[in-house]
Amino acid sequence: MHTALTFVLLCLATSMFAQVPSTSVDALDAFYHASSKAGFNPNDHLLSTARCQVVTYTEDGSTKAISFTPQAYAVQIDTLTKLFEVDQQPVVILSRYYGHLATAYLSLYTRLVDRQNGDTLRLRSIQSVQMIEQNGWKIASLVIQNEVDAYPFSEELWPRELSADLTLGVGSSPQIDAAPAPTTDEDYDPNKVYNVDQLQVAPEYPGDPALFTSLLSSFEVTMDDSLEGSPFTVVIEEDGFARIGYVGDLSGAEIERAESFVQSMLIWYPGVHDDASVKTKLIFYLL
Repeated sequence: MHTALTFVLLCLATSMFAQVPSTSVDALDAFYHASSKAGFNPNDHLLSTARCQVVTYTEDGSTKAISFTPQAYAVQIDTLTKLFEVDQQPVVILSRYYGHLATAYLSLYTRLVDRQNGDTLRLRSIQSVQMIEQNGWKIASLVIQNEVDAYPFSEELWPRELSADLTLGVGSSPQIDAAPAPTTDEDYDPNKVYNVDQLQVAPEYPGDPALFTSLLSSFEVTMDDSLEGSPFTVVIEEDGFARIGYVGDLSGAEIERAESFVQSMLIWYPGVHDDASVKTKLIFYLL
């Protein structure tokens, strides 16, 4: 009797342990699976202080951002799953890790089937996720940008080779051949790199500020121009990825250290100008 009970408990413990996400990618997979079903519990996947934000476009083309607490986001999921059968499929994931932090940038296809009449809605979104490992990987920030007809996603965000095999349902189309993006103002320069003082919102590094301080310290880098370090610039792209910019008079070894520093960065919250993400220049100094 005791042997049989021990075996059952061991099997149960093994099963429970197998369900614990071992990496941030596993945790993301578990999050999208759970948020497609009724009974979604935000405490299993998001920090209590997590920021959930949905970005959409209004009829006049301006940006509208709606923020939710994890609990309010769970209410939205609960309402959605009561009305629809939900199927979520991430099709692009770019990720970076540093210590107990991880970031991911992904394209998500969502199919909603009305529970009453069977009508199907097909949606695409771009999502940015920042995660922290605290007794398992938890989401610290979730930003969702939905596609609208006036601003279709480019193939760069929705590549054919990754989205062509999606199961979109009978009578549906892959929605890959998007209409050309609308023309922009003549003075808009997509290659322009802004200084922080020109922005509405400066770039922000995800996670606890102490971890960014630790990253700076580990590469002997500072943003304090009073310490007489050797300057170099880092460009934060519209999608939050960092790349090395001007390296000035740095030696070969110093350039390697600066590049390693940049490659170790997570995905930033990008700078914002005129309610749009833009390239931003940051100045760092090697000590």
